[in-house]
Amino acid sequence: MSVRFDIRRAKFHIYLCITLLFVLALSFYIYVQAEKKIDAANETRHASLLLADELRVSSDELTRMVRTYVATKNPVYKKRYYEILSIRNGTQSRPEDYSNFYWSLLLPDEEKAEDSGSEKIALLELMRRSGCTSDEFDQLAQAKANSDVLTATELAAMNLLESDAGDAKENQARAMASLYDDKYHIAKKDIMHPIERTFRMMDARTTAVVHDAEGIALALRLLFSGLALFTVYYILKTYLTIEATLGARVDEVYQQIMALGSGDFSSVNASTPKRKDSVMGWLQETRKNLLQAYEERARTETERERVERTLQNEQQFVNTVIENLPGIFYVYTYPELRLTKWNVNHESLLGYAPGEIEGRHIMDWHPPENMDLVRQAVDTVMKEGFVSIEATLLSKEGKAIPFLLTGVRFNALGKTYLMGIGLDIAERKRTESALRESEDKFRSLYHEMTEGVAVHEIVRDDAGHPTDYRILDVNPSFAFYTGIQPAAAVGELASRLYGTGEPPFLETYAAVVTSGKPIRFEIFFAPLGKDLSISAFSIGHDRFATVFEDISDRKQIEHEIRRANQAKTEFLANMSHEIRTPLNGILGMLQLMESTSLDGEQKEYILGALKSSKRLTLLLSDVLDISRIEAGKVTIRAEEFDICLQKDSVMDTFKLASKEKGLLLDFTIDDDMPRRIIGDEARLRQILFNLVGNAIKFTDKGHVTIEAYPLLKNNVLFRVLFIVSDSGIGIPDDRLEDIFEPFTQVEGDYTRRFQGAGLGLSIVRRLVVLMHGELAIGDTDGGGTTFYLSLPFKLPVSPKTLKEKAVETSCRSSVVRTVLYAEDDEMSLITGKRLLEKLGYAVVIAENGQEALTRLAAQEFDLILMDVQMPVMDGVKATRAIREGRAGEHNANIPIIAMTAYAMTGDKEKFLEAGMNDYLSKPVDMAALKEVIERLLRIK
Repeated sequence: MSVRFDIRRAKFHIYLCITLLFVLALSFYIYVQAEKKIDAANETRHASLLLADELRVSSDELTRMVRTYVATKNPVYKKRYYEILSIRNGTQSRPEDYSNFYWSLLLPDEEKAEDSGSEKIALLELMRRSGCTSDEFDQLAQAKANSDVLTATELAAMNLLESDAGDAKENQARAMASLYDDKYHIAKKDIMHPIERTFRMMDARTTAVVHDAEGIALALRLLFSGLALFTVYYILKTYLTIEATLGARVDEVYQQIMALGSGDFSSVNASTPKRKDSVMGWLQETRKNLLQAYEERARTETERERVERTLQNEQQFVNTVIENLPGIFYVYTYPELRLTKWNVNHESLLGYAPGEIEGRHIMDWHPPENMDLVRQAVDTVMKEGFVSIEATLLSKEGKAIPFLLTGVRFNALGKTYLMGIGLDIAERKRTESALRESEDKFRSLYHEMTEGVAVHEIVRDDAGHPTDYRILDVNPSFAFYTGIQPAAAVGELASRLYGTGEPPFLETYAAVVTSGKPIRFEIFFAPLGKDLSISAFSIGHDRFATVFEDISDRKQIEHEIRRANQAKTEFLANMSHEIRTPLNGILGMLQLMESTSLDGEQKEYILGALKSSKRLTLLLSDVLDISRIEAGKVTIRAEEFDICLQKDSVMDTFKLASKEKGLLLDFTIDDDMPRRIIGDEARLRQILFNLVGNAIKFTDKGHVTIEAYPLLKNNVLFRVLFIVSDSGIGIPDDRLEDIFEPFTQVEGDYTRRFQGAGLGLSIVRRLVVLMHGELAIGDTDGGGTTFYLSLPFKLPVSPKTLKEKAVETSCRSSVVRTVLYAEDDEMSLITGKRLLEKLGYAVVIAENGQEALTRLAAQEFDLILMDVQMPVMDGVKATRAIREGRAGEHNANIPIIAMTAYAMTGDKEKFLEAGMNDYLSKPVDMAALKEVIERLLRIK
């Protein structure tokens, strides 16, 4: 009975092993499902992001199709526009090969499949089915709603293009403008912002899901490893238990059974069983029964065969489990510590041939530095029954391979064994090493930064509102800037650390933590008495870092620079005013004298004086211009003007100078040039005047030619190429680099032949840069110079080329116009009055703004010339009073021209903002005065 009991116990162990294997397989299945969950989360994330991106791409494709349609009127693009809209709204099914790149890859003349027959689903419904959260869906729905608003604008543009009302080209230009204006681009941004927020929300959510699933997978891996060890341990224990049940080695039992089976009963006595209640004991007891009852031999053979099959199956089962374990498997005898059992991985991973590692000592695998660790591990497993260490094993070639080694102690047949498995962790070690290296680099950077760095944590009340923030860590530079040692700062609340009562910048930092958006600001920090530049960014839940530096010195320098610039500006303004006022009297008197009867010698003197005065005026203007440009106070205006007037202005200004030198002056405008363009007329004139003036100055014979050609013309924007060429002295190659510098000329010594301060080309280059243009020089030393000037302009709604321009005529009225001239300077008053009278106007004078108001209220005038700086009431206040109707409602819109010595940047704009219609700076040229007055009177 005892023998049968031992066999039943062996069977119990076998069934339990099978059960453990089933549990092991089940845990592996659960682990695989966890990995699939990670893959599913990543796939959901990918699908959601693709749908969100499809909304962005569809909006961009709609924009591309409607813009192309409006630009080309090709109905293919209109058709594709509605196809995109139908697919997105779910009224048309998607093509079989539909993707975010579908429309970009479609050729212009390629037809799209009408309907694939698949389910018609709106993009929003696809987003809802994709598993996104309500917040993500709300953001996508907002983006879709914003896109629908933009679609309304695009449909309106197409309707305008197809409208029969109005001019077709004008409708096309208006439609194109609506698709490129600021409102349209803002609407596009309103679509992209919710999509960007959705991307961040999806990324955060799916990252959390993946993180949780990876945590579960890690736990399952550990469970699987522990369960596998226990299973192997129990299988070996079962094997040893069976062997003990047999009472001898399996081969001995087998031999005895075979002897009994063959009828050789004498060999049964050759081996003494270890236990009487074993199989071997049972065989001895059976021998007597076999001798007495031969008929029982059949039953004995059946039992022998059953035991044999069981043993074979168990052996095969144990070997299969061991060979399929992950990593290496080993069993060492104790205390010999010799390898007695292993798997194929143990040989292959360490580079040994089959059977080559049998009987090796446990220390043979380890380098010398690991010996103490291995000894301690052996002692631990012998005392506690289990151990786990990370150690390096040496392959046959001497390569060190890191392993996670586990070991368990078990006893069998009176002997102690050490069994375990080892997992290759080389990849994990490489990852950990890279991470440590990255952390070391960051820590080094953190400590070596010259800027102060601090890490903080928001402190909140019970309601969740931020009330303070605590300093968690600081770098060494923190103490340098604040004077507070790190030991005193770390762990302290900001309100107590800085002694401010309220934590500095709490709302700003709380907003950074909440939104996740970094911020940078400059501020004077009173507790430290310093100007600081502070950058703050979120680094996790309720945590943020600040990087700051002391900018007090920079702020002081900026303050000094501003003061110096202000002083420079005030000085130039005062000098300009004080020089221009008497210069206006001189130039005015000279122009008046020029109009009187003079002999030849007197005319020569007057002409010389006029040239010198105008040269002084140009020099003063150049100095002020270069000062304004360097101070960044020049504003480029965009106004519609006639390009032909530029030609007339250049020709009228330089006609006399070119004639005196016997030069051929020619200005050619291409026939395809739009007559009216939008840009800064005054700055273009200033550039051309400088280039043409230089060309005439440095050319003694030959020609000076100006040409204008339209480039890259479309419905809205285009560029104009101006070419100014001469046959003058040219520019040496070694001077091309510096001729654009202020106060620089090609001839810089005392024998130079040409006058000037050397500011013209410096002003030209700076103005070209401000106007986003390009300037190039083509030069042959001694053979003339050619300047190539390319400037961008805009077209008005209905531009006309010079071929299409209408014949324009103007009629001068024969009625004598009356001008009110307000001026306090006696000399300017005399010269201005006489100039106006020479031009055929009746003049009434007023010596201040108040007097001008009185005279305007009492008498009818056609126009007012208004000085700015006057006693009693200045010209600006007087102009505002007139516009307010204080000189009579009927005079509120009378043309007013500012005629003043104020010529700094912003002066003209300030006077125009006050209500003046135009502006002339002193000294006033008679021709310029005539042109401005006649233009305003024509408008009136």
